[in-house]
Amino acid sequence: MPSPESPALAPARFDAGETDSAVLGFLRVIAAGEGTLVRWVLGAALLTALFVTVRAPRYTSYASFTPQIRRAPSGAAAGLAAQLGISISSGEAGQSPQFYNELLVSRAILEPIIARPFGVPGAAPGDSAPLYEILDAPGRTSAQRIQSGIRLLRRKVRRTVSIRTGLVSYEVTLGDAAIAHAVSNAMLNELQTFNVTTRQSSAKSERRFTETRAQILSAELRRMEDSLEVFLTKNRETRSPSLAFVQDRLSRELLLRQSLYTQVAQALEQAKIEEVRDTPVLSVVDSPSVPPRRDPRGLIKYSVLAAAVGLLLGLVHLAGARYLGALFSGEGGDATATVGALRSSRLARLLAFVRRR
Repeated sequence: MPSPESPALAPARFDAGETDSAVLGFLRVIAAGEGTLVRWVLGAALLTALFVTVRAPRYTSYASFTPQIRRAPSGAAAGLAAQLGISISSGEAGQSPQFYNELLVSRAILEPIIARPFGVPGAAPGDSAPLYEILDAPGRTSAQRIQSGIRLLRRKVRRTVSIRTGLVSYEVTLGDAAIAHAVSNAMLNELQTFNVTTRQSSAKSERRFTETRAQILSAELRRMEDSLEVFLTKNRETRSPSLAFVQDRLSRELLLRQSLYTQVAQALEQAKIEEVRDTPVLSVVDSPSVPPRRDPRGLIKYSVLAAAVGLLLGLVHLAGARYLGALFSGEGGDATATVGALRSSRLARLLAFVRRR
């Protein structure tokens, strides 16, 4: 920390008069560099307007849907699953709108689309090429171009999900209206395919397990029936307390096996129905549409923003040029004089004033 005895590093006073002087000096710099500011503003606005004008047109296809949530298992089926040590979930977490919102841009959905052939814009009818070629995805091999194409396509898809209504909306923006519509429609079809394959496969697994369990219980029930039949055949008179006890025990076990088998048989029939009827589906609210016109270029908006940025850069340019000119003018490159100018400058006094505060 500098010592208070050092006169060169002593804090300088900073009052309102010097503040007004600095402001007036800055305004004089702006007035003197009016032409520079105009050039910065016009240059930034014109360059941005030129870029927006020559940029290729873009088309956006819009679609929306709501996922149909599968019903939770019934009380009887859930009770049976608990007895058998099986955990049956309602499946809502994997079928929520948020799940489908993320699934839209997942590799499972985009990879089949990016490798699928689409009509080439401007080519003869019937000419087609993979989507990664139409998007001009970089890469040396097809696998690399598919990977980069997935990233490109993911950036061209905008998604929104409504927490209140569960509506999932998405937009696909590409350089051709027909391809934007085709890709949007393909994404919806891939979601439906995902439901049919993945979700139905899960339902089949549940049905197969229940079917196997029903076969095991059926065999156990048959053995219990045979055991009771053999006992009754050998012991026609069951007045003995020990024989009556054995008969009651065999009857209770037979009733238990019958009850379990009945429950599993009912669950099996329900699983067969659920396998076909309760597969999650998508309720399409807005089908993918063909864009009737290209997207607005936003010429005025981007030009105004560029002009504001150009004004800021112009002010920085003028302030920097003024400060450096005052700093090094008449110093002849002398290092000692340069340090003295730095310490006596308005900026140094302003920093000292802020530090005291």
